[in-house]
Amino acid sequence: MEDGEGMLEIHSPVSPVVDICFIHGLSGGRVSTWSKDGVFWPAQLLSKDINDARILSWGYNADVSSFWNPESSNKIEDHARLLATELRSQRSTPESTKRPIIFVTHSLGGIVCAYLNKESAPLMIVGTLFPGWLRARKEDPETEVHVMCFFEERATHIGKIVEKTSACIEGFEQLSLSDDHIGMCKFSREDDNNYQRVMNELRRWVEAIKAKGEKHVKDVRQIIPNIQTLSLTSR
Repeated sequence: MEDGEGMLEIHSPVSPVVDICFIHGLSGGRVSTWSKDGVFWPAQLLSKDINDARILSWGYNADVSSFWNPESSNKIEDHARLLATELRSQRSTPESTKRPIIFVTHSLGGIVCAYLNKESAPLMIVGTLFPGWLRARKEDPETEVHVMCFFEERATHIGKIVEKTSACIEGFEQLSLSDDHIGMCKFSREDDNNYQRVMNELRRWVEAIKAKGEKHVKDVRQIIPNIQTLSLTSR
């Protein structure tokens, strides 16, 4: 499996109960962001620990130089539209449109995910109106969007890339990972404590979905009731 643009199907059981979609961040890749020492953990670890989930990883042009070029068309909103389109393509059968979605995002990927809700655009309000929108939905179990925010414990050689106050959304669960911004989403062993923290949260959500039963998806162009987000440094 290699980096590239578009949706990569990693694991597809016969009767999946949920889709788990990985979205990398700036300068990342759909495989390299989630790999360490030759281990692509969504494929080699997670697919064994949660074997009744279909696992996907989405790649997009997140090159630093092109992304911040004002003349570039590679804007966050454009990425979100493309992601929504490719999700609809992946979820075109009657069975798949009813499946809940869990997003696992890193850094900029969390903002791209937020843009799936058209009410959250433009970017300047993602940090203010979007959390409020999430909290409002939290009041209603029929529309609730679950969010778990992970934040980096360690600094890189230039310091912490995203501080806890920026990585977490007030009112939602949060956990630390004992690595820096780059390493916090890379695991190579099943007994890695960081992997166990992330995997156990995913497993908890999947088990809750199985216990609750199916919820119907109305439109994947928005963040809908059965979308959940696990953010490995979301902003």
